[in-house]
Amino acid sequence: MHALDFITNQYEKIRLLKQTERSEVWLAADQQEQLVILKHLQQTGLPLRPLKEALIPLLPKLYYITEKKKETITIEEYITGTSLAQYRQEGRFLTPQEAEKILLALCDGLAAMHALGIIHRDIKPAHILIEKDGTPRLIDFDTCRLLKDSQREDTELLGTKNYAPPEQFGFQQTDCRSDIYALGQTINELLPPDYQGKLRSILKRCQRLDPADRYQSMQELKAAIRRPALNKKIALLLILPVLALLTYLYPVQQPPTKPTPPAATEENTDSNPPVNTTPNQPQESANTAPTATNSTPPATTPSNVTIPAPAPPANQQNKPTETTPASAETTTNYIRTQYFHYGQRLEGWMENFDMPINNGSTLIELHRNFWEQARDGQGIIHLPADDIVTLRIINRSPEPWHNAHVTLHYDSHGYTDTQNVTINALAPGESTDVSIPLTNYPIINPEKATNVTIGELSIEISSDSPQEICSSRYRITFSYAP
Repeated sequence: MHALDFITNQYEKIRLLKQTERSEVWLAADQQEQLVILKHLQQTGLPLRPLKEALIPLLPKLYYITEKKKETITIEEYITGTSLAQYRQEGRFLTPQEAEKILLALCDGLAAMHALGIIHRDIKPAHILIEKDGTPRLIDFDTCRLLKDSQREDTELLGTKNYAPPEQFGFQQTDCRSDIYALGQTINELLPPDYQGKLRSILKRCQRLDPADRYQSMQELKAAIRRPALNKKIALLLILPVLALLTYLYPVQQPPTKPTPPAATEENTDSNPPVNTTPNQPQESANTAPTATNSTPPATTPSNVTIPAPAPPANQQNKPTETTPASAETTTNYIRTQYFHYGQRLEGWMENFDMPINNGSTLIELHRNFWEQARDGQGIIHLPADDIVTLRIINRSPEPWHNAHVTLHYDSHGYTDTQNVTINALAPGESTDVSIPLTNYPIINPEKATNVTIGELSIEISSDSPQEICSSRYRITFSYAP
């Protein structure tokens, strides 16, 4: 059966969403009435198959790809949400917290793309959608391409004026710094005109004309966003005791006829930029994820961390562990979720926000030595019994939380498994742990190719209660790394 015949038989076109000289985009539905995006692109050679295998949470899933002569046809996930272009049309601006959340999510997703050697090349407000739960998604791969080290400039000049960097119009080859420029331009114009906080200077650096003057990677940009600045008042409180101690230890001998002038402090108070840090909150380094007050203290080895004993997903501990007492903070209307692997905290930075962030993910690479030892006679891999992911769910609202459950969906080369785990009601300030032994999820007959996704476990927490759930969705991806 030809590709067009397959698409015609399986999908029904509903509405034409966009048409240009280079593409045609349709809203379509499959035989189960699931909505999808059907694209006809008048070009070939796009690096879409690596993106299909990578399953990057920021991007829509690619269900089907085919090329014929000079045309590429794709079936993609349909994402419902509000684009940042609609924000602009309605005169809405992002708060600094919303902008930071979007930036961090795009840094993670684009870093995963860049690790595959792929750059997006068309980041703009119309291509960033905000889902109902606040999760940002990046759409449209029509101009993405592989980075070629030997090429001095792009062969095709694509992108959107006002968002594409100068090098994208023929000055030199585009690379990951081109996406950094477009991301900075996009978010910068969505901040309020009178905002002059930390993000403004970061985004201005993203938009510098010379790529060498920008951040050189998404990881560097993410570190700059998460790096706390030093508050003037805190700096003064820290410096004055030091000056007093130095004065005591090393008194300055002044001529007796001249009075001692007062110590000048203007330089100390004016040389540090303002930030939102509070005096009683410890500072964190740029490369260390923030740790919540309720999380297990970090350990140098897994054996130094007390976590719940291995148990099937349906078994829970309804009382907080001794190492993590229940939170007494109940002034917000949120349910917090913390994720641990071998006792180590995963994606702790997500707890910096009072808005739900639901695109966290962890990559677990299976290396050749483990692969050869753990594979059984049928080529199936089972992870060790002590390889456990633990969910710590904390009720930080003033009301009870009930009618909740965790949905676990696993997929590995056609093998699928879905479980629903009931979570007992939580009183305000109470917490509970849910253990997920990864040995329960076999990796089925994978192809041994570098960095290929060989299994994926999706975790989703839901409830009938009105409280919002922070970090309600998480994805664990297994890949083979020889």
